[in-house]
Amino acid sequence: MKKHFLLAELAGVLALSFGLLHPTALNGQTLLHYTFDDPANFGKNSGTAPNADAEAHLLNHYNSVPGVKGKAVMCTGMTDSLHLDNPSRIIPGACTISFFLRLEPTRERMTIISFYGNDKNIIGLDVIKRHLAFNDYRTPKIRQTKIFGPELQLDRFYHVIWRMDGKNVQVWLNGKEVFTQKYDLVPANIKPQRMNIGTDYHSVVAQRYRLVGTLDDLQISSNAPTAEFIDQQCKLLASASPRPKVTRVYDSVVKNTAPIKSSLTADQQFIFDGIKEPVMIYSGGGFLAAAGYSLRTLPDAAKAGMNVFRYTAVAGREFAGGAWWYDVDKYDFDLVDRHLDFAFRQNPNVKILLSLSASPPSWWGEKYPEELCRDFNGKAKQDYTASHSYSSKKWLTDLEKAWTALFEHMKKKPYYKRIIGVLTTSGRYGECLRAGYNSQLYGKELTDYSNVELQAFRQWLKQRYGTMETMRKAYRNGVLPATFDEVKLPSPNERRRPDSSYFRDGVVDRLTLDYITFVNEQSAQAVCDFTSIMRKLIGKDKIIGLYYGYLLEDALGHNRAWAGDSGHFGLDKVLREAPVDFLAGPVGYIQRQIGNVGPNMGVSASLAMHKKLWLFEADIRTSLNGGKAEYSGAANLEESLAILWRTYGNAVVDYSGLWWVALQGKKSYDDPKIWAAFKTMYQDMAKHTTVRPAERRQRTIAMIVDPVSINFRRYSLYDQLSGNLLTLSRDVFAKSGIEYDYYTTGDLATMPDDYPVYIFLNSFYLTDDVRNTIEKRFKKDGKLLVWCYGAGYFQGKDKAARISTSAKNMQRLSGIQIEAIIDKVYSLDSRPTDAYKSKLAPLTIKGKYKPVFAVSDQEVQKMTEFSAPELAGKTAVAYKDCGNYRSLYIGTPEFKTSLVREIAKLGKVPVYTDAENVVVRVGNEHILIHSGHDDLVNITLPEKVSSVIRVDNNQTVAENTDKFSIKIGKNRTILMRIVK
Repeated sequence: MKKHFLLAELAGVLALSFGLLHPTALNGQTLLHYTFDDPANFGKNSGTAPNADAEAHLLNHYNSVPGVKGKAVMCTGMTDSLHLDNPSRIIPGACTISFFLRLEPTRERMTIISFYGNDKNIIGLDVIKRHLAFNDYRTPKIRQTKIFGPELQLDRFYHVIWRMDGKNVQVWLNGKEVFTQKYDLVPANIKPQRMNIGTDYHSVVAQRYRLVGTLDDLQISSNAPTAEFIDQQCKLLASASPRPKVTRVYDSVVKNTAPIKSSLTADQQFIFDGIKEPVMIYSGGGFLAAAGYSLRTLPDAAKAGMNVFRYTAVAGREFAGGAWWYDVDKYDFDLVDRHLDFAFRQNPNVKILLSLSASPPSWWGEKYPEELCRDFNGKAKQDYTASHSYSSKKWLTDLEKAWTALFEHMKKKPYYKRIIGVLTTSGRYGECLRAGYNSQLYGKELTDYSNVELQAFRQWLKQRYGTMETMRKAYRNGVLPATFDEVKLPSPNERRRPDSSYFRDGVVDRLTLDYITFVNEQSAQAVCDFTSIMRKLIGKDKIIGLYYGYLLEDALGHNRAWAGDSGHFGLDKVLREAPVDFLAGPVGYIQRQIGNVGPNMGVSASLAMHKKLWLFEADIRTSLNGGKAEYSGAANLEESLAILWRTYGNAVVDYSGLWWVALQGKKSYDDPKIWAAFKTMYQDMAKHTTVRPAERRQRTIAMIVDPVSINFRRYSLYDQLSGNLLTLSRDVFAKSGIEYDYYTTGDLATMPDDYPVYIFLNSFYLTDDVRNTIEKRFKKDGKLLVWCYGAGYFQGKDKAARISTSAKNMQRLSGIQIEAIIDKVYSLDSRPTDAYKSKLAPLTIKGKYKPVFAVSDQEVQKMTEFSAPELAGKTAVAYKDCGNYRSLYIGTPEFKTSLVREIAKLGKVPVYTDAENVVVRVGNEHILIHSGHDDLVNITLPEKVSSVIRVDNNQTVAENTDKFSIKIGKNRTILMRIVK
């Protein structure tokens, strides 16, 4: 054990608090002394302060290296660090910190030691560009970062002393004072929650600036260092051990194994070297709180069966460009090697789904400002990554060059054999969202008004229209210039043009309609481009995916976004042309509350048609971090388990995969019951879901989403109408006890035509080709076709044709006579008619709207009538037998369970329950029940089954029956497996 080198005389109050002075003390004593000699006890305090052992996070024998005297601890920048809670109880006043430091080759900003009071009160000693730096991260007015001293050389130890006494802050480097400044604080003044050794902390991103280097003999005292102590410590540098040779765990555990050949099917299964595994993945790495937590719990995930780990290429924010690409044609691949090696430390059998940004780092945007997304005033904004325009060709050219260099390096490394695929992140949050989306970066300013966007838009117009003569036929007279090269982007005022109509005008607003259509098609083209680059680099034996296709989530707007601006509504192009195996998205944030469905954002049935899989990002917060869980409101372990089981159940029913990510870190999954649940889920998926192809979906109700029609809504950051049809309806469908699948309009020509019921959720605009497809494929065999508000109101011969707007367009589509009332706005609420045979609930929607679409057909069965006095006697919802098919029109854009069950009844498809306000979803031979209240849930199956078995405990619920009842408690989930 090293000797205690005493820094100063201890204040009398501390002597009373901590007992007698240390026997070897001269004129003071060391309160905290971490020697790092014992890898099993890196945080053991050998100083005089009691109860002062530090928590060692992700530190083990791999971190133990030769130091100045004995062993030292090498931090690798992977949140491997030490933490001491409430340090001011030990250091209430002046503070002197002494340690030895050796840096590793890196360009990252690093924190050596920091005191965290809260997100606005952080004091730390950092390394910036290989110089020491004092970081006072408090309020913006006094925030400061002072860089000082000589450039630190690599491969050598330095002795550092950092002192704060309430008058000054001082730093000594190898016995020389290199920094002094008046400073009236000591760490205790910011009421630090923790002292962090080897990192700093911020609640949003957790461990942020992480040390990559070696620490030795860390001592903390209250008084100033003596000259004798400084001299003695500096003399020890002469005997410091040289930097050891870097060893990588993957060199030993992977080197002699064969590369894994990977593929992904549309029925919830990986295939690794011909062997099937469930698509249930563990996820983490990167920058947020999940980074360190996921690495710490990676062995637990492996025990639960999850050896596939979605992991970032470097230890930075995963949607940032990556520190490995630090300048033009300059790369630091050691960062990647170091980062990937850490996964093998935690699980030698790990398979890596590599998360790699397609967006370049922020320096790229600074160097090439002409390639950035801009608002109408010409301003460009960026933070963690370059806010590149999705129309930038240079972005893709430079990206291909950088990716090529990276993969040439990685292919020489043993770990590449275990990389099973790549998640290509891009844009805001890494979710392929355009830079101006969601009001975070650009506020309410509309984008993209860059020159590269303008040039790409003009080219798109040329391809769509061919000639200006054709384009003029589609536009209002006199608004177009002479040539395509003179066309301008629609201004924000044009895009936000106020009007009392819910819809844009198909002729007056044609430029805006074209531009928003372009926005989504251009984003889709960029996806096709950068995933094609990736496919060329990795070949056919690895999988590729990305976040994309949030068609159902953002239609509501949430007061911060207009869905058409996202770039995600080019989904049909991505499904047909992008060489990807999966798309991913978080569990829907709307209706994630306990008692609701926790829905899908995507259209998983359409993906399956194109041999692609939807993956839920299960970023589920739990109550284990204290208080009620964010979004769900789960208040305890059992409720948190209910949310996790609900998430898994939705993935199974939707024929989807999922990855678990503890986004908040901390203690998210720190209970054996959660890991046992994960293990049971994994085994259920392995044994009972991956053995059936997605094509065996039960044909009941097909929900049709139209990506293009989303553009025809007038601009609004909160859209109750489309929100009702696409976003909020997900909870209603889930609580109606029906089985259903989501498709896009782009798949109407090839999707199965044997569903008894098709619900067209938002088909406002349909071309003649789509209408002919509906006529030929679905208006037959007595099928029930359901049309929602405005279905078919807009019609065009083709995409370049002038758009006509009329109720007759709707009548030709639905077979029901409809009148459009456009004189003013009205309430669209409606109430059931007395004459209709079944009991229905009233339908309501906030606000007033025009047009009103009222059924005027005398041959229909009237189901509801508008409630507004001005619309008295006018029909809102009606059903009609049209001969070869049947038609139902919904003029009040809202779904209620009674209406959905009536649609199922008319369509002669099963309704599995009569429960009210209980999620009952059926699919993939599973039944998911989730309730926010105590209930006895009755289940009726379309046929007798051999048994129904609970997945969580393997108990038989029912045998040889088609009917049974099951009790469910408040805020609980039951997932059952059907054995036929």
